[in-house]
Order: sequence, then C-alpha cells, then structure tokens
Amino acid sequence: MVLGPTLNSRVPDPSADLLVCYAALPAPHTHVAAMAEGVDRLVITGVSVARVLLDRAAEALDAHLVALHGPDKAIVWNHAGSVFTAGITQTARQPARRITAAISVGGRRQRIDRGTCRTQVGALTMSGPRALRLHSKQPGSHDDPAHLPIRRICPMNATERGIREQFPLWDRVALVDARPTPDRMQIVVGCGTSVHIADAIACALNAGGALARAVSGNEWTRRRQDYAPSDTPVEVIALSRSGESTETVAAARASRQAGVPVLGITCADGSALCAESDRVIYAETHAEEGIVMTASASLMLLVGLRYAGVAIGPDTTRAADSVLHDGESALPGLIDGRTHFVFLGGGAFYGVAREAALKMQEMSLSQSEAHHPLEYRHGPISLVDDRSLVVLLYHPQTREEESVLAADLMAKGAKVLGLGGPGTVSLPVGGDTGAGPLVCLPLLQMLGEVVARARGLDTLAPRHLTKVVTVS
Repeated sequence: MVLGPTLNSRVPDPSADLLVCYAALPAPHTHVAAMAEGVDRLVITGVSVARVLLDRAAEALDAHLVALHGPDKAIVWNHAGSVFTAGITQTARQPARRITAAISVGGRRQRIDRGTCRTQVGALTMSGPRALRLHSKQPGSHDDPAHLPIRRICPMNATERGIREQFPLWDRVALVDARPTPDRMQIVVGCGTSVHIADAIACALNAGGALARAVSGNEWTRRRQDYAPSDTPVEVIALSRSGESTETVAAARASRQAGVPVLGITCADGSALCAESDRVIYAETHAEEGIVMTASASLMLLVGLRYAGVAIGPDTTRAADSVLHDGESALPGLIDGRTHFVFLGGGAFYGVAREAALKMQEMSLSQSEAHHPLEYRHGPISLVDDRSLVVLLYHPQTREEESVLAADLMAKGAKVLGLGGPGTVSLPVGGDTGAGPLVCLPLLQMLGEVVARARGLDTLAPRHLTKVVTVS
C-alpha cells in the first residue's frame, strides 16, 4: 500500500505488508503509529520525512509503537527512497524498553541493538536520537541496494556525538552584554584551537570598528611589544576551553599585572582563567567532549562573534545544522583516494580554515594546510594533484574570484568542497550576517572525524595530545 501527501485521509488495509509514506507528516508519531497497527513492515521514504521523524519525533514514535506492538517489534527508517528497507519487524523478544532493529540491504539481514548510533548506506547518511549507520562498500549504483553489501556496523563515538549534539548548546548560550572598551586595542589570546578561533574573532572585531589582533598566549606574555606598540592602550580577550592552559592563564595574569583589563571566555566556570580575568563569559560545552575540541570551539567562536557585535540567533544554529546534515553525505565520496587536505578562507573564515586544518591533523594524522584563497596560487598550489581535497570557505565579498580559483584547482585534479560557492560539491551557507565561519565549523569538524574513521584511528585518543596543556 502506498500513501501520498493526503496521508490523514487514508487508512491502510490491516492485511497490508508494506506502507510507504513519501510526504512530510503532521504529527508523524501519532499518524504513523496509528496506521502501523496490523502492518508487518513499514518503509518510510524521502529525506525530509526521515529527518522529520528522526530529529523531531523518533522517541515519541517508538513509544507509540511499543504501546501498540509490544517491545518485541521495532522500527527503523529508510533514508532517501530505496537505499534500504526497514520496518516494524518481528524480532526475538527483548527486555522491556530495549528495542532491536532489523535491517535488510540487498537481501541480507542484520539485527543490531538500537541506541545513539549513526546510519549510513553508501553515501547517504541520516542522524538523530535513534539513528543507525551501516558502513557499506560502494561497488555499484547507490540507487540499487543489491550493490550495497554490509561491511560493518559502527556505533557513534563521543567525538561524533559532541559534533552532532552541539546545536542545542548554541541556543542556550546567554546573550553577550560585554562589548569592547572604546579606544582600546583588542588582543585576542589563545593556544591551539583557541588561537585559531581568536583569529576569526579578531577579524570580526576589526570589521565592527574595534582594532584587534590575535596572538598566541606565550607570544603575548613574552613579546607583547612585537604585537602592540607599548604606548597603545589594550584590552585582552583570553580564550581557553579548560581555563587551565598554562600559556593562556599566564598571558591573562601578566596582562592584569601590567594594568591591562582581561575578559575570559571559557567552558570551565571557576577555572584559573576565571580567577585571572576581570570579566568572564562562560559557555557550557558537551559533557562528553574529549581531547579534540569540537563543540567548545564553536561555542567560544559564537561568544566571541557576539562580543564583536555579530547578531547570532536561531537562524545561524539551523543553518549550521543544515550544512552538517547536507554535507556529511558527500564526505565519503570527497575523501576517497585523498591524502592531501587544504583549507582556504579569507577574513574571519581564515581562522576557521586554520582550525579545520588543525582538526584534520589531530584527528586523522593527515597532511593538511590552510591559506588565504588567492595566496594559495603563490607556491602551495604546486602540491595539488588527484590526491588533494580542497575545502574552500567562500567569503561573500570575494566569491567571484574564489570561484575562478576553485575551477583551476579542479582542473588540476583536486576535489573541491565549496561552502558558499562552486565546487565538486557545493553547499549554501546561510545564517545571520557575519556568522558564516561559525556555520561552516561543525561540518569541518565532522570531516576530520570521517577521515580518521576511514583510517581506523580513534579520535578519543589522538597521538601525543592531552586535553589540557600545562607546562611547569
């Protein structure tokens, strides 16, 4: 039985063994659960439907189905049509509140425990509170499930959960009342990821009329005069996820001892940085975030952009979620055969390009580099070949000239992921004006995770790294 857009007016034959829904559903958990009664197999097709069900109603629908059918039946979702079929399928009885998913791909069946996992068949991905992922080889057409044999089933690790689940944290960050002190140069200080985020924040400050510069922690402590004239009044914005990074805390302490006011931006309330700051902005990060900074980097960038006067609201959160969702499905194809990763961005996008290159290094131990877009032609382009993936973060002011560069890179064998402009894969970048760097960041974090996974590396234990860098 096939049900179309007029879903509410149709009631399936109780003897039917197939139910297909291909339009967005009002109150999907109620309607699908009611129609599923007596149906042995449920297939839900279409990206929009799958996403609605997964992201907004999966838990509620599960509850309805368990109430109707008992805990010995299960439901999973078909993403984008015929890639796989899944449904309310009789399984071995499980303990209460433990649901099993039965999935059929190309005639082969797998039974797996449901939980917070990811589901991917070929290049298509879905995510959500009850999603599952099948890592599949791609020897044939993505449209024919017979060409998608199951290779392995992989649970979602804490790094990936932190990337996917960061968006509600964005919306919980309090509005930033603090603003740059007039007539004081803004010195944005950080180490590692934080100094790359500082670079993006400094650009936004300059664009908003506040003279600013990003400086790494120890450089500011030891060579302040090289970054700001000694007679220039300054104000320090110190960024540290843990609030305990030795060089950042030392930079804040030295600044205050010199009579320089310090604003601390951190994800650790009550930390050493808080004690060394005149003002503090705190942003709660993901509880499971490990060594690699993901959600915390996004949150500190969000806070810093607001401090610079960029209005960031729910539209930016939705735009970033959309870029991650839409872009993730393209990543396996983009990274296939690629060992050289390049990130290009201008203005505030440059700091995010540097951060993306760092993520690629930390997470996947890959060769990566970051440049301003047109600077890439002045030497580094000599490395481009058919092993290169270039991520081009288009700046709205220079999109046309950056498009010419993208075409040149593709002609030389590179694949190009164009965020905000043309490429092998092109994705629009929405959100509030000036928030583009933040919108792109989660997908770039996921890119590092996907490459690491393809190389069999655990991003929870990156080589030679610790969560907090302290120096005695």
